[in-house]
Amino acid sequence: MGFMPYINRQPTRTVTIPELGGGMNLRDSVSMINDNQITDCLNMRFSEGILKTRPALDAIPECTEFLSTGTGQIYEHTTKEIHNEVRLIIEGKEYRLNAFIVAFEENNTAEIHFNLICFDKTGINLAVISVADHTAHAFVIQDKTNIYCFVSGETIEPVIYKLSEDMTEWINANNDIYAPLVATHCVRSGWDYEGTNFEGYNLLGSNYRMTYSAYNENDTDLNHPMRYLFAMPIPDGYSGTVKAEITTYDSTKDETITTLHTVTLDGTNAACYYENFEEGKSPADGLHMYVKKTFLGFEAKKADTTPICITTDDLKKKYACSEDNITITAPCTNTADNLKKVFGMAVYTWFGGSASGLNNGTRLFLGGNNEGKEKNLIVWSDLEKPLYFPENCYAYVGNASSAVTAFGKQSDVLVIFKENELYSTRYTSGTDYTAEDLINQNVIDVTTADATFPITQINAYIGCDVPRSVQLCNNRLVWATSGGKVYTLTNDNQYSEKNVYEVSRMIERRLRTEERTVLKSAMSCDWDGFYMLFSEGRIYVMDYNSYGFNNVYSYTKTEDANLRIPWYYWEIPVKPYSVTANARDILIFAVDGTYFDGKHWSYSAAHTFNPDTKTDERINFNHGTGEAYPRPENGYYFEIRSLLQTKIFDLDMPYRNKKIPLVNIAFGNNGGNPIKVSFLTENSEREDEQIITLTESDAEKYSSQYVHNRAVRPCCPIVNRLGVRIECEGFLAVDSISFNYTALGGAR
Repeated sequence: MGFMPYINRQPTRTVTIPELGGGMNLRDSVSMINDNQITDCLNMRFSEGILKTRPALDAIPECTEFLSTGTGQIYEHTTKEIHNEVRLIIEGKEYRLNAFIVAFEENNTAEIHFNLICFDKTGINLAVISVADHTAHAFVIQDKTNIYCFVSGETIEPVIYKLSEDMTEWINANNDIYAPLVATHCVRSGWDYEGTNFEGYNLLGSNYRMTYSAYNENDTDLNHPMRYLFAMPIPDGYSGTVKAEITTYDSTKDETITTLHTVTLDGTNAACYYENFEEGKSPADGLHMYVKKTFLGFEAKKADTTPICITTDDLKKKYACSEDNITITAPCTNTADNLKKVFGMAVYTWFGGSASGLNNGTRLFLGGNNEGKEKNLIVWSDLEKPLYFPENCYAYVGNASSAVTAFGKQSDVLVIFKENELYSTRYTSGTDYTAEDLINQNVIDVTTADATFPITQINAYIGCDVPRSVQLCNNRLVWATSGGKVYTLTNDNQYSEKNVYEVSRMIERRLRTEERTVLKSAMSCDWDGFYMLFSEGRIYVMDYNSYGFNNVYSYTKTEDANLRIPWYYWEIPVKPYSVTANARDILIFAVDGTYFDGKHWSYSAAHTFNPDTKTDERINFNHGTGEAYPRPENGYYFEIRSLLQTKIFDLDMPYRNKKIPLVNIAFGNNGGNPIKVSFLTENSEREDEQIITLTESDAEKYSSQYVHNRAVRPCCPIVNRLGVRIECEGFLAVDSISFNYTALGGAR
């Protein structure tokens, strides 16, 4: 009996991709890409269980009056960013202070502009600092009560400005610089002095202090107790003051008297300068205080050549002797090199000690000096004294040829970034010392004995040359490099080979298309659970709440962890110069300009992300008046282009051809924006594009009416693999995709 051949009837199968939350995968081959990953993306993110268009960029025109818009004149100029950010709480509202420098080469001047904006879209006007040097360098810091701006340049003397209490002007704060007590318990010893070294000289300072005991009797004819030697001679040509604060106890009146006496020097280096002590002033009625180049003294008569000593019993009885009752504040020479160690810095942070300090730190750390031998230098201030940088509080970190680029705080560790190296330090409480230790000079600088910061190398090959990319995400530092990589630090163990992990392999191919010089100026923020890296108007977005990021250290291969770290790519119609964010809100500051008569005039504008709007906005300024154009003319609104492309699916049968009559796509309601769907096969992108319009009314995203299924027929009679590309000029949301197919014969 013969048998007739027949074709087996194949069942219709369905493969469903329930969600597209895996982010982009630009690394792997077709077979290695996860089903929930996408191979192309523009302005999309997976949030609240659905892949959807990013929030729209919303201009904040009401902030315009609070933003620096130049002087109203038209100049050729360059703009320099100041790479730090100050967070302020004013009357319970959170503000961000950002700053940038506009340099005018044609008249050798510069202006330092400040933006102080609150997340509720209000701001405060701040004055501009103008300096006569277009090479001006500046950085801004904040302590518990003040905001300071350190300004320097090639031709101007370094100056520290302080923001006034009413926040309307910048005041010269050089007089606020701390004068350290370099010596105490001082006594004359012949033509020299003996005392106890206490604090180090200030790298910023032009003054120091010493304490003497004013009323000790003279031991010899040459040892006059009312002639007080300076720790260093007064600088030649010095114009300024020498002060003596004297405390005495008047036993006849049973009261303590403290008086401050000042001698003003006019730069002529004359031999003596006088102040007459009026009746009732200490240390004795009728005395005259005078200053010579090497000492301060007192005379019974003006221009008398013999300094006095208090030796009579009557004066001893009236002005009781006590230790350290005269404090002298005198000028000192300070070198330009010392000033550059502070004013030449570019990055800062507060770190160390009690959590009661500002921003979880009690000492101001500075780094980022790009000049000569100081490139790898870091310096730190004394305890909560940002205007006192002791001469012995410093460290040279790593290779001397590369500068410190950034600081980052992770747990109780300060991470010090260099271009190709990584270091850390911890606060270590200083050793206890006693008064006897000071007297015996076992401790000669209490500012270094109070706390130490030992430096440890974490990684000898990986660093950070994009200083504004450093963010703390889920208590782990994240940063980028100009080579197109993003890293995270899991621990600071110097002996571990798994302390630094790359987390950007899924997006690296696109990051590497950025020019190195552009990427070095990239900036970042931590917003809404995403690490966002801004490179001009392009944004690389990482979901750091993902399983892969939080458990990257537990994977044997970082390749496996990277598969589970979602990345997305966005574009916005502005080029930010500064970005700041808190847990919910983001502020994007953009500098742009209009060319007019061959000159370039700049403006600032503020933007934020607004999930309730559907189109991007930006502010366009009139080049003559500095006023914003009225909306909606002049290109104020921009449709968001949304795009996603899936992998090319083999539907679990790479060895079989298929007939795919139907693809079901679940769309979130987008208010009617036309959606273009096209298909990709193993051969090429198909031309059978289809337009879908969701005509249903806008529905709440959590309601049952929000998601709508659309069946699309790809018109692909026989294919081996199939992918979907979805585009929309406007809002787009995609929930799931499913393929209905029938398996055919084997593929060739």
